[in-house]
Amino acid sequence: MSRVLALLALWTLQVSPSAGQPRVTPLARLPDPYVLRFQDQWFLFGTGKTPSFYYGDRLAVNALKREQLDLLYTDPAVKPGKGVWGFIPYRHTDGSWHGYATLHYGDYRVVIAHFLPETGADWTRGNPITSWRFDKVVIGDLAAGKDTAYESKLITDETGALYLVYCDSGARARNVRIFAQRMSSPGSVDPSWSPRVLLSPDGYRSEDRNPGYIQIVEGPNIFRLGTRYALLYSVGDFALNNYKLGVAYSKTLIPPPGQTYQKVLIPDPNNVWKNTGKTNEVCYLLQSEQPDWPNYCRPLFSGPGLGNLLTVDSHHFLLFHAYKPDDNVRQSSNRYVWMLPVNANADERLPMEKWICPLLGPKGKT
Repeated sequence: MSRVLALLALWTLQVSPSAGQPRVTPLARLPDPYVLRFQDQWFLFGTGKTPSFYYGDRLAVNALKREQLDLLYTDPAVKPGKGVWGFIPYRHTDGSWHGYATLHYGDYRVVIAHFLPETGADWTRGNPITSWRFDKVVIGDLAAGKDTAYESKLITDETGALYLVYCDSGARARNVRIFAQRMSSPGSVDPSWSPRVLLSPDGYRSEDRNPGYIQIVEGPNIFRLGTRYALLYSVGDFALNNYKLGVAYSKTLIPPPGQTYQKVLIPDPNNVWKNTGKTNEVCYLLQSEQPDWPNYCRPLFSGPGLGNLLTVDSHHFLLFHAYKPDDNVRQSSNRYVWMLPVNANADERLPMEKWICPLLGPKGKT
């Protein structure tokens, strides 16, 4: 309980009136955050041309230490020229550690790679593994032109089966969808199991990356919430206010073939999003695009995405990246990690848009 009170107190201290508006202080500068909890410490991994991560005993301002990652490539040709997106570590059921990352070779040519700890490296409290060596590409094939897969998360089902969740368009200038691929081991896909779509864009105008261009769902992260699985995802252009954080639900981790996670839809009687032939629209967890739509957060931060749902003693928090509200330049490296308390309860007696409710304060619209 003391940890909960500390986090709630942190939020109270971070939100303070300034010229009539609330102010929220970010935890760290880090795009694409992924949260790991291990040995009673918190770890934030993310994206960077020079990969790094943060860790500490508390998720609090000035309480996290920054550490650089050393990613090693035996073959220089494999080393990505444009950096690494979203490095994440995963501890398998046998205690072994594995790393996954999107390797960016320019012009959005991307594949997903598997890493192993450098020989002799071990993860102990206060001394996480910082040196990882490239093992193989697990999703994609540069030589074959299959270079559109990116972002990776690892998750196991009730039977212990391991899945890699990722994004892919299959070709340039096509809609991006979220897939799951069953793994036969942490470093190998199961060849008997075809990738399964978990979520796709559905033609809602809020899902446009840019007007008249492709639609996109990306940044997947799956969490258990009561009897449901909650898939947090992002849509839009990462550099604009239309980047936003959504959630979709499923009763099973991997829906049967032909089924996907269910988005949260609500009526749009005033056609805020300018749809044609649609009366509903997606209700996002956080969005900075439309002031007249729920969960508008522009006074606090802009372009929220890449969400994590944290649970501490039955209390819930969203952790995600976004730009500072006064940032009009929008360099991708200037996205910060923010933390927000939420009410979370997948109660079927409630409308789905009430299952996760961010506590945005007086200037955010819920």
